[in-house]
Amino acid sequence: MTGKGHTFTLQQDRYLTGTYTGDVTAMSVDVNGKRYYGGTVKNGEFNFYAFDKIFKETDKVIVNLHGADKTIQTSFTITVKVPTKITQNAYKLKDSNITGTFNNTDITKMSIVVNGKTYWGGTVVNGEFKFYVLDKVTNPTDEVILNFYGANNELIVSKNLTITAPVVTSGDITTATLAVGDKNIVGTVTGDIKSLGVTIDGTTYNGGTIAADGTFKFYVADKKFTADSIITIIGYDKSKNILSEMTLAVSK
Repeated sequence: MTGKGHTFTLQQDRYLTGTYTGDVTAMSVDVNGKRYYGGTVKNGEFNFYAFDKIFKETDKVIVNLHGADKTIQTSFTITVKVPTKITQNAYKLKDSNITGTFNNTDITKMSIVVNGKTYWGGTVVNGEFKFYVLDKVTNPTDEVILNFYGANNELIVSKNLTITAPVVTSGDITTATLAVGDKNIVGTVTGDIKSLGVTIDGTTYNGGTIAADGTFKFYVADKKFTADSIITIIGYDKSKNILSEMTLAVSK
């Protein structure tokens, strides 16, 4: 008499299942030393309801197969696993790669499906995955599915990709004034400009303050500018993308 059990996945599988050979008439299951009787054995296959008995990956689970005299003829251990979990890192349109993590060591390869077209590749190693998609995902409405496989190309799990559309920001530096002897450049900005930079004769400085009404000032008294200095003001959004530039003439 022999028997073999399938892997039991927590929170997913309800039954212990497997196969056997020989004259098996009944079965029992030991979970952490406690024995439960029941289940069915028929035509070389067994199943046993275990959803309410196995709770942790570290639970020790043993299946016992009994003969006609009710004695245990063979026993074997069941592997218990947590559900496969794929965690996708935030992906924004125009990012070069999809990246993330997985917790199933059986995963050895992956593919992606973009609007019905399958691409193989990427890397899956040490619980992390990466797949180059800059030339494949081009629209925030693209339907993208991540597929993860075992060594024999069996599909283990699929996950839909969440695409974050890039945030479009805009804004302008509308006015800026500076005269010889002034301590600050003063002016106004609009839109999504959240910070400023000033380039004076090739050297860039960051700083300044922007008020809620869009007025700004930028301290330059210590920057040694002259009436002939070449000065450029740069406006950035909160992600430090350049939204606006203005060349400033110094008044005498």
